[in-house]
Amino acid sequence: MDYEYLLDIFENLPRKAKLLIFEFNMLEILIEFAIIEMDKNSPIEQIYFIALSILKEKMNIDFMIEPQYEIKHNNKKYFADFSISHYECFKDDLKNDFKLIIECDGYEFHQKTKEQVDYDNQREYDFKMEGFEILRFSGRQIYSNPMECAKKTIDYIIERNGLKNER
Repeated sequence: MDYEYLLDIFENLPRKAKLLIFEFNMLEILIEFAIIEMDKNSPIEQIYFIALSILKEKMNIDFMIEPQYEIKHNNKKYFADFSISHYECFKDDLKNDFKLIIECDGYEFHQKTKEQVDYDNQREYDFKMEGFEILRFSGRQIYSNPMECAKKTIDYIIERNGLKNER
């Protein structure tokens, strides 16, 4: 791994994301961050991804986090902020049919106009028609307490997959 590249990525992270990495001593999260090119995502998505990755490691639960996950429905193509699913080739903590979408909603884009609200509502409907469950976090929630957003996500995953008694 190119350490210069990792350093560049780290330098460009939002301050909150850097603090999470230091607080939880999780510099190895940067490697995963670099591999899936999270530096191309919005700041709230970067912060959320780092918080979720840290908590996933700390709680020792296996699932795949895919940013900018493509979903097609009725000739429409969308990109969800994150998809969470089971690993197909590793230990399966999650049910094979579990499909979860995470949306990180910054106020600047979402709910700014009536047309945007209509679009987001149709988009959510189409996601559900494709069998996805959806969790939403506002940018304000993510900035103010990213670890709480990550905890809510993992609590949801554990509950929906019957893992509560195993953890």
